[in-house]
Amino acid sequence: MREEIERDLRARTTAERREAARLAKEARKQEKRAEEGETYLRFNRNFRFQHMVMFSSVILLIVTGCR
Repeated sequence: MREEIERDLRARTTAERREAARLAKEARKQEKRAEEGETYLRFNRNFRFQHMVMFSSVILLIVTGCR
């Protein structure tokens, strides 16, 4: 019985430590954002994907020597 209580207490403290670490990490992110100012999304995911495909295609054409 005592072992179960100790195990439960350790699990609770582990969960509390994880929660405290998560909150601390979130607070650091908030501080960093406050220092940097507002952030804006310049390009959406689709545009970035298209850019990567175009970049890869050009590099491939350069390497293979196709005209």
